[in-house]
Amino acid sequence: MPNYVVLQPNETFKNKRYIDWIEDWSNWFYQANPDRNNDGDVVFCRSIPLSRGTYGNEAVVMIGEQSLEISEDQRVLFPIITANYVADHYETSDYLFGMVRSRTRQSGIPSKEQILINGEPIDDGNRNESTLTRYEFETPVFPITIPDCPPGVSLKDQMEMPLQTPGLFASVTRGFFVILELKANITPNSEYIIESYATGAPAEYGPYIAGSLYRIIVNESISQNPPIPNRKYVPPSKLKYSIISQLFDKNQKGQLTPNEFKNIKKYLKILDD
Repeated sequence: MPNYVVLQPNETFKNKRYIDWIEDWSNWFYQANPDRNNDGDVVFCRSIPLSRGTYGNEAVVMIGEQSLEISEDQRVLFPIITANYVADHYETSDYLFGMVRSRTRQSGIPSKEQILINGEPIDDGNRNESTLTRYEFETPVFPITIPDCPPGVSLKDQMEMPLQTPGLFASVTRGFFVILELKANITPNSEYIIESYATGAPAEYGPYIAGSLYRIIVNESISQNPPIPNRKYVPPSKLKYSIISQLFDKNQKGQLTPNEFKNIKKYLKILDD
C-alpha cells in the first residue's frame, strides 16, 4: 500500500471538483511570484521555472530551502501535461477548446511511470491501468487574471506566446493532473520526493519538455493534534534559514549597526567562520 492517497477523478475535496481546483491552479500559475502565495487547502506545483530561459528547456527543482512544507490536512495538486489558452483578443469558446485539445492530443497520454513518488510510479489504487487516462480534465471557459508585473516575476513571460497585456481574460485549461493526500509520520522524516517528466506538443521554440522535482515535508494535522500545554514547538528549518539569510542581507545593506548584527548573531547561535 502506498503512503499517500490519490484523489479519484470523480471525488471532491472541500466540496470542489478537480476542474475547480485546476481553475484555481491556473490563476495561481500566472500570478506574480506564485510560490509566495501557495498555502491554501490545496498546494500547487508547476513544471515551468520562473527564469528567463528558453521555453521548455529547464526543469523546476524545488528542494532545500525551496522545499514545500505542508500540513497533513492540505492536498497537493501536481500537473503532468497541461495546456492553457488565454483569449487576449476576441477568440470564441470553440477556438479556446480547440487550441488546448490540439495541444494535449499531440502530447499523448502519460504513463504512471512519468510521475514518481519516492522513486516509484504513482499508485492510484487501480492496478489494471498503466496510464493516467482517467486524470485528464478540461475546464469550462473561466476568467483568468494576468498580472501587471515586470519580466521574470510571473510565468506569463515564460509561455510559448508570452502574455503581454494585463487584465481579466477568458481562458481554458486542459491536461493531466493528480491531487495527492500525503501522510505524515509514515515516510522517513515525513518527506516525499515527487518527480515528473513529460513531452508536450512541439512549440515555436522546439519540442516542449517539462520536468519537475519537488521535495515535500508533511507535518501532522493541527486540528487532529491540538497544542499540548507547555510543549515546545520548533520552527521549520527553512524558516530558520530565511531568518539567517535576511539577517545577513540587512547587514550587507547597512540596515544594522555592527553591535546589533553581533548581538543577533549571538542570539541565533551563529558562529563566525
